[in-house]
Amino acid sequence: LGHRLTRISLLTEIVKRKIGVSFSEINPLLDRISENSARLYDGTKDFIWAIDPQKDSLYELVIRLKDFGDEIFGSTNVNFNVVGISEEFQKASIDMDWKRHLMLIFKEGMNNSLKHSNSKTVSLTSSFKEDEFELILEDDGEGFKLDENLKGDGLKNMQKRANFLNADIQIDSKPGSGTKLSFKGKFPIKSVNFN
Repeated sequence: LGHRLTRISLLTEIVKRKIGVSFSEINPLLDRISENSARLYDGTKDFIWAIDPQKDSLYELVIRLKDFGDEIFGSTNVNFNVVGISEEFQKASIDMDWKRHLMLIFKEGMNNSLKHSNSKTVSLTSSFKEDEFELILEDDGEGFKLDENLKGDGLKNMQKRANFLNADIQIDSKPGSGTKLSFKGKFPIKSVNFN
């Protein structure tokens, strides 16, 4: 499936180059095909990763989020940094729901930061104490009025995902002072051995 999606995306790019300027009205359609293929491919990769039992540690989750942040911020002027990754996280196994929902919450947060915040720095901080996990995404961007922007689907979906995990999610922002997305929850750990 991934191979075929990649091929669709590549063929679309080839067609765009061959059509040239004379068919400019077709280019937006080809852009949409290419963009949707890329999203489908990324979604498929995330799904396969989420069900892979070899990737069931808290460490794998945080590394996956780090890699995603490195990828989307890497070609921008945004300085992306990660704090708190510990080898100890490898000893905490988490279930598929936690992996999937946390990945989607924080990918949405990073995408929102990139698209809307005009930030110079974005930080992802993780910590794990006993059975409680905390993940914070923070930027130094423009911020926004919470009461006006919490009506969007993206922020509502983050809240629904956190509720599904019986966890707390908090978004702090105001114009001129950046945005902070905080997730905290006691998760169903399959195995933890910190000794």
